[in-house]
Amino acid sequence: MKEILLILYIIIALVLVNFVYKKIKLTNWSIGTYLILWIIVFYYIMPIIMLLSNIINGRTLGVEPYYGLKNINEETYVDFLTLFISSFFTLVFIVSYNLKIKQKKVNEIIYRKIKIFRYKFDIQHILSFCLVLLSLFSMFFYVYGFGGVGKTLSYAKAVRAGILSIDHNYLFLKRFLKFSILPILLFPILYKRNKSKYIFLFFIVSLFTYGLTLKIYESRQNYIDFMLILFLSYYLKNNKALTNGIKLLIFFIIISAPFLIYLVLDGDSKFDNLIADFSFPQLSLFVGLDNSYNYFLFQDILSSPFGNVLPSSLSPFSPTGEIVFLNTYYILGTKESIVPAGIVGWSYYNLSIFGVGIVAFTLGIIFKKIDSFFQELLQSDMNYAYIYSYIILSSVVIIRTGSPRLYLFYPLFITIFLVFFCQARYSDD
Repeated sequence: MKEILLILYIIIALVLVNFVYKKIKLTNWSIGTYLILWIIVFYYIMPIIMLLSNIINGRTLGVEPYYGLKNINEETYVDFLTLFISSFFTLVFIVSYNLKIKQKKVNEIIYRKIKIFRYKFDIQHILSFCLVLLSLFSMFFYVYGFGGVGKTLSYAKAVRAGILSIDHNYLFLKRFLKFSILPILLFPILYKRNKSKYIFLFFIVSLFTYGLTLKIYESRQNYIDFMLILFLSYYLKNNKALTNGIKLLIFFIIISAPFLIYLVLDGDSKFDNLIADFSFPQLSLFVGLDNSYNYFLFQDILSSPFGNVLPSSLSPFSPTGEIVFLNTYYILGTKESIVPAGIVGWSYYNLSIFGVGIVAFTLGIIFKKIDSFFQELLQSDMNYAYIYSYIILSSVVIIRTGSPRLYLFYPLFITIFLVFFCQARYSDD
């Protein structure tokens, strides 16, 4: 039976990869195509690896770090039900994403202005200036709390791992450091409209702040993401002029970079950990199907703003009442760490198969609207490719974690959508 299941996973994965590759060649990269690729990785490639390892060696790769799982040495954590649920989610997402949605055409972008005294200022310029100041002052006080840049960098790994207890009144400012990337990505758009030395100065300050932020976070993913933004932006801006060989190369780089860089930095001996880092969405789906609990009925959407954009003290919800904590308990046997459920597992925890269909359909519609909006902007100014690339690459968070707290209500993403959907309007006159 394992062999039959393996063959089914491989067939569906190949069909989906071929579908996405043809879609990208015919049109371009989008949030929709990128998300389908990561659905393939988390819910098809990982199960294939887990099944293969179990069939060949009698041992399932990617599960050993998750010591709360039952029958860890015998179970594959992949079955026909997980295949059905994953495929149902994928199908509904693709269908809803490809529905024809009426979208207003963009012929001219009109940027709203604000009047200060007798002068009018472009709101996007004002917002970018505020983001530069926010990230710069956050960096200053964050570093000041540690006693200098040197000590901040020396403590970076310990703070990230959560093993350092330090009396630091400004630790909460760390969440604002990454805001410095937005003025960098917006710089080509703003500088094209106004070649001011002040805009260039803000760009230099943002580069410095973001460079220091990357060192403070000490995360491979941040470096990978910045590199991929450049590759994807180049693809978006030059799609029609690129040869099929170059398109295939960039396609391979964007998909394989997280895996290849992980192996280069950590070594082949860490291959099990690599699989574990990508297998938890599949494991979460399996344990969500395998256990009994009261469905969450999308309560996470209501509780997630607290602690992100609203003070935690105002929350009427239990601090450990979100799906991620129950999922962590099933996988680790404790609620003291965090193992996200992934989008399909999160959907199932909320309302069984109905939750899976509702979430897949809703995400398809929402991301189609966002893609259409930015693709229209690209027709007007290709410099939007940088910020659009960032949004595309960041969208993997919702598939990997399924958590509204980490995507829908994450302050940085909220700011991005405020900048574009509230401060810029467009006309077809």
